[in-house]
Amino acid sequence: MEYQDIFEDVKNIEREVMELKPSFNDIDAIGKTIAAFSTKRGGKIYVGLDDSGIPIGVRCSDNVKDRMTTLSRATIPPSTVHTHLIGHDTKRELYICCIKVEKGSGVYSYKGVPYERRDGVNHPL
Repeated sequence: MEYQDIFEDVKNIEREVMELKPSFNDIDAIGKTIAAFSTKRGGKIYVGLDDSGIPIGVRCSDNVKDRMTTLSRATIPPSTVHTHLIGHDTKRELYICCIKVEKGSGVYSYKGVPYERRDGVNHPL
């Protein structure tokens, strides 16, 4: 995935299959979104973009891919995710993190609560 691909994705935002996060601060919200996307149609979570789709970048440790894999395994059943880091400002070590969530089979839960995605919002079932 290239930096320009982000703008193509975000300009046609379909919130049913896309979530924008400015940072990793609310990891539980990301976990809920992974479960909701897995239940419904799959989707992408962009970390390092504001709500308008403007890239702000985020600092990512070397183990961010491992952390997202671990988070995807926290869903029941485990979700399938692919994490890509796209350079935003390499001098300041800022990246855009794209977490692609595959559509699963059945209903997925996070921390014991099943979720689905409707109208761009994660809904507990």
